Amino acid sequence: MSELTTDSSNTNNLDDNKYIEYCKLFSSFLYVKDIDGVGSVMFHMKHFKPKKIKKQYDEFTQYVMYTCLKALNISKQNGWGTIRAYVNLNYCSMDNFSLKIFKHINGLTSTAFPDTLDTCFICSTTKMFKILWGMVFKIIDAETRQKFKLVDDFSFLFDNA
Repeated sequence: MSELTTDSSNTNNLDDNKYIEYCKLFSSFLYVKDIDGVGSVMFHMKHFKPKKIKKQYDEFTQYVMYTCLKALNISKQNGWGTIRAYVNLNYCSMDNFSLKIFKHINGLTSTAFPDTLDTCFICSTTKMFKILWGMVFKIIDAETRQKFKLVDDFSFLFDNA
């Protein structure tokens, strides 16, 4: 596995070939979008398959880092120093969730990109969300929790994926 520089002040050192390769594997549920000039990480959880990810854990970890760097690059090009995340939990089940993977990615991104998340918008019209949020909320540090916003349906943002 090649090393990925996680210095968020330098977003131009991306291995585009590696990113394109990882996009083929993971962009059905995790990708970058420019929303109003802010780099936004889009996570469509109904397409997330933890059992498949566990077989490609290192590649997925690198892809998450590349995705955050790509989002940060978009933001910086437009005068922003932060990124946003949009998590669509509609139409997913417990089969689409892994607490272990969430803990890993949360720890990784909060260390590599401190103070980079502006807001994480979470949308769910399902009852399962309360169960997931109860598990996830405890893992997120208190300062970061205030950046999470529960919103009504924003599925339209994912339509052009």
